[in-house]
Amino acid sequence: KAMLVRLIRKQTSMPLEWIAKELTMGVRSSVSRADHYLTNELKENKKLQKIWRKMQQISSSYLEVEFI
Repeated sequence: KAMLVRLIRKQTSMPLEWIAKELTMGVRSSVSRADHYLTNELKENKKLQKIWRKMQQISSSYLEVEFI
């Protein structure tokens, strides 16, 4: 969910409350906490870095298709 949070926050202006509700994360602070957690984990976890890069590629290609 942390990666989804990051993608949503990066590509939209949806409020934290909306993200928390849609991803069933409880309160808005859970969204911020998940984003901070991902930031820290990406610094050292090579496997997670690879997954994150792949998610970004998928997200970017999806957005390109949507707006063409």
